Amino acid sequence: MSAIKGLPDGDFWSLQFIEGKPFIFNHVKTAYAIYEDRVECLLSNEIISRQPCLYLEGLLEEESLDKSSHDHLVFHAFYELGSFWLNQLKHPNQVLGIWMVFKEKTEVDESFFRGSEKHFKTQWKKPSFVHYKEAFERGKNHLKRGDCYQYNLTFPFKGKILKGNIEDFIGLLWQHPSNRGAYAGISKVNDLFYYSNSPECLFNISKKLIPGSSVSGKSEADFSYVLETKPIKGTVSLTENEDLDWETLKHCPKNESELYMITDLLRNDLNGIEKPIVKVVAKKAPLRVPGLLHSYSHLEVCLSSKVTLKNIMKSVFPGGSITGAPKRRVMEIIAELEVAPRGFYCGSTILRSHEIFRASINIRGGRIDIHKGSLCYHAGSGVTYESTLEGEYNEMLDKHKSLTRLLHK
Repeated sequence: MSAIKGLPDGDFWSLQFIEGKPFIFNHVKTAYAIYEDRVECLLSNEIISRQPCLYLEGLLEEESLDKSSHDHLVFHAFYELGSFWLNQLKHPNQVLGIWMVFKEKTEVDESFFRGSEKHFKTQWKKPSFVHYKEAFERGKNHLKRGDCYQYNLTFPFKGKILKGNIEDFIGLLWQHPSNRGAYAGISKVNDLFYYSNSPECLFNISKKLIPGSSVSGKSEADFSYVLETKPIKGTVSLTENEDLDWETLKHCPKNESELYMITDLLRNDLNGIEKPIVKVVAKKAPLRVPGLLHSYSHLEVCLSSKVTLKNIMKSVFPGGSITGAPKRRVMEIIAELEVAPRGFYCGSTILRSHEIFRASINIRGGRIDIHKGSLCYHAGSGVTYESTLEGEYNEMLDKHKSLTRLLHK
């Protein structure tokens, strides 16, 4: 596999980090945009179906654990796809997903990120504290009435690009490996770029040898598919004393309850795939990301080869860590509280290639329109009964700073 040194030409490509290495998905074969009332082919600008739910579910059904119908799949499932499946869609004519199949996957030369000096300057408008307070308090009333146990409240940060291009943006964001989220990526879809510096795994699927089976003469019966998920809940800003930061986070009742609620929700979600037994590998562990320290849990479940991407997505999407609990009811509450659709943010990016089958949760990201000189970055936090208005608002601002500290050097 030969490395490339720059971004490809064309209207469709995707740069994704896989096990710490950057890869470009290029030479698009298929590109669909799924809406609430249609599916459009982005290559011909033609409507190919007026039954988007059936069409998408057909695509997902073809992706079983033991076989795939394509070369390299990059599927951006937008947050509102989950609302659409639950008949809760509040924003008509929103994109629900972008399905792209590429012919090639090529490793990117690291010199691309460390090339010439980068120049990128932006100007941001942060969410109004007054508007945040209103949404926060309305959500707190739902908690007090027992409508939910936790809700994730997010707001968009609107930015204006004063100087620079997409190469500058990517270079500044990812030139240092330590600044890259484990599930970071950016996709070009015509004139728009969808980016995420996500550290969070919705699911990762691997084929593992069943303990006790013999490697020699092994058959398909010797293997099991293992799906793992790692929901993130709980955040503190990093200081020079990371050990103390972890002790603070680990013993915080509010952050602990956030994590345990969502871990339980994810356990139930995984059980819905095909009634398997879920194993909690780690109940609480630290995760360091640029400027922040999180806590997360690690769950695993064994699945049979007949399971499809449809089975998985219908059970776990959207991720519980960016909704709250109980998921169905809290998604209705979120739609009432938030000022704009989430879109790509809080959705998932699903990668399916010869050696990988995984999905991220698209956090620490948003959308860029280079031609209009605009960009959007979403951030939020999980709110429980113990949450304070100032604490959650500041956590949201800290997450936005995790981007701007990388861009504004």
